[in-house]
Amino acid sequence: MGIVPELSLPAGSRASSPEARAVMRANRRRDTTPELALRKLLYHRGLRYRVDASPIQKIRRKADIVFSADQVAVFVDGCFWHGCEVHHRPAVKNADFWRQKIAANQTRDRETNDALRSAGWMVIRVWEHEDPIAAADRIEQAIMRLRETRTPSGEARGRRTAREAPKPPRRTMISREGNPDLAIRGPAGGSSNHGSKR
Repeated sequence: MGIVPELSLPAGSRASSPEARAVMRANRRRDTTPELALRKLLYHRGLRYRVDASPIQKIRRKADIVFSADQVAVFVDGCFWHGCEVHHRPAVKNADFWRQKIAANQTRDRETNDALRSAGWMVIRVWEHEDPIAAADRIEQAIMRLRETRTPSGEARGRRTAREAPKPPRRTMISREGNPDLAIRGPAGGSSNHGSKR
């Protein structure tokens, strides 16, 4: 059964048509197809995580996959909603609104990256068009590298007591191109399904 649009737009709606509003409302915020595929692969590799959770309480933003013990937050970003350089196609109707909306999403992504990094977290961003196996490889390798710095008991080497512990060190977030100003992010190429993930 397809999406059945409303006959008319409600007062205050910014949608360009009832059909556009129906499509927008049908988009999932969580449990998208790319996200489910990635989670399944990570689970089968023995990695356990929280879903749709806030990594830290001081910012009210949720990551799609959270490895709390390792302090790794994973976001699966939709190509349309987050402005993928390859697959994002600017809207023709309500162009100004959508341009501002996507720009605001990108600004929010950068602010989220900065806040988590300042709190000692690693951020990994995966485009929805990425091969889920390659993305799972990237996440698993990052987590394994972090765990290698820990003692057999699971505590970080040289860890002090809670009273003595300084502010958590800033973890450098690196891109595949080695740019330290970016979160770990996959390639921009590949095919895309624009209908998911705001």
